[in-house]
Amino acid sequence: MKQFLLETVRDKRLLITAGVLGFLFACFTCFGWQLEGKGNVSFSSFYTYGAILLLTLVFTPVLILLYKITDKIKMSPEEGKKSKPLLVYGISAGVIFIIWFIQLVGVYPGYFNYDATGQWEMYAMDQVTAHHPVLHTILLGVILDVVTGVTGAFNKGVFCFLVLQLFIIALCFAYVVTWLYRRRFSKWFLGAAIVWFTLFPTVVINVLSVTKDSLFSAFFIVFLVMTLELFTEPEEKLKSPLFCSGWILMFLLTGILRNNAIYVMILFVPVLLIRLRKHWKKMLLLCGIGGVLYVIYAGPVSSALTVQGVSTKEFLSVPTQQLMRVYQEKKDSLSQEEIQTYELLFDETAITYYNPKISDVVKGHFNMTEYENNQKECIAFYVEQGLEYPGVYVNSFLHNTYGFWYPMAKLALDIYGNEGYFVCHSNPPAVNNGAVKIIENYYLLFEDSFLVYGDAPTVLLFAPASFLWLFLFVAGNCFRKKKWNELWVLSPVFLLFCTYLLGPVALVRYVSFFYYMVPFEAALLSNFISDKKQK
Repeated sequence: MKQFLLETVRDKRLLITAGVLGFLFACFTCFGWQLEGKGNVSFSSFYTYGAILLLTLVFTPVLILLYKITDKIKMSPEEGKKSKPLLVYGISAGVIFIIWFIQLVGVYPGYFNYDATGQWEMYAMDQVTAHHPVLHTILLGVILDVVTGVTGAFNKGVFCFLVLQLFIIALCFAYVVTWLYRRRFSKWFLGAAIVWFTLFPTVVINVLSVTKDSLFSAFFIVFLVMTLELFTEPEEKLKSPLFCSGWILMFLLTGILRNNAIYVMILFVPVLLIRLRKHWKKMLLLCGIGGVLYVIYAGPVSSALTVQGVSTKEFLSVPTQQLMRVYQEKKDSLSQEEIQTYELLFDETAITYYNPKISDVVKGHFNMTEYENNQKECIAFYVEQGLEYPGVYVNSFLHNTYGFWYPMAKLALDIYGNEGYFVCHSNPPAVNNGAVKIIENYYLLFEDSFLVYGDAPTVLLFAPASFLWLFLFVAGNCFRKKKWNELWVLSPVFLLFCTYLLGPVALVRYVSFFYYMVPFEAALLSNFISDKKQK
């Protein structure tokens, strides 16, 4: 024990990492518990800061112990030359697809939910907008239109789209498995990765759902893996036209399939150029090609296919929620003039159906005409209210996002304030008629069962926050072990997560990439990934 303590005290990076994460997890726990129980964080209370200090003192040694345990887990690389990556790729893709396909038949036709209904209506009425990724909307609309027209069954259209989606994501996940194979991970590790991809409920539910997040997250994970390959083997990878083309494709698709992801990709370009400064010309060329293709897609292509670009309203989730919270909580303290301003900016629906966890109703019933005609005055009013009620603004922001960082949070399931984990049924005109009722009923448990969104301990196995904590733990391990390549590769994950903090609600599907990347994170925690080119 004495030797253990001495080693720990001497390991400054371990102490810093565990201390910072311990404090962060303590804040998450304390703030989240108060928001879940009281709806507000008591920033003026001594007990809040006392609780954070106490929890930090609990989390920090636990993290130190966990890091020490990971250090003790030694995995020896498999011997022999890895000469059959294509075979591994094909077998893993086939296995993943077949297992998913069986489950898809079980919940036939899959889950036509969330934004899919709106996207289909846009396409059917020839009113496609850039509110949702245009490529995804058009692809979904064409498949539904053609298959429904030929068969007369909307369900078959949904099923065909999801078969294609399963095939694409299986190819993406097979790339991750093949990367593990090339890195000489054991067959057991590869098998565990396949089991995770095919049987962990949250991963499967996302894959079986017609949402843009399912495809986006798969492309994003491949982008991360390929970028790590670039960082560790730049000479070899940059000489391969196939690899470079694939990297550009992932770069492009990641930016296309989530409107917020393009900002992440732009911010990540300087990191790429600095980290690969010896090859900056080639990297600038790859990024430039990806950027030009995106501009063509977002410009003339999207303009030709849509009737409207991204609405300014989509950037107002946080401020509209903050203003409405002030109105709800401080109305008695507001002047008559201020009340009139609120009632000019928000209609009765926004006031009546305000929900602190989701901004869709408030944002959707915000008077954009008034805002666009008097933008300076509206911004000035927003700033003025924030200076007057800063605590309300902070609590509004935290309440709107705490489902992402507090594991025991009860998540919003829809814009009406219903609570649950994931929508595991189809919206009209699709109707679920699963061929295997056991599978269908099993996944229905993940819609609103207390096991996945209530107070049961099992919530921790599925909560988005649990996977955020895992990500931070892995990033901290890369920092303390000076695995700079791996740490920089994780930076776009952090940037992407931050964009969701400015979004309308904490939904599981938004952070599906956290669930998809678990095998990748497990590999980063290992003690034998080559780090020779970290300088």
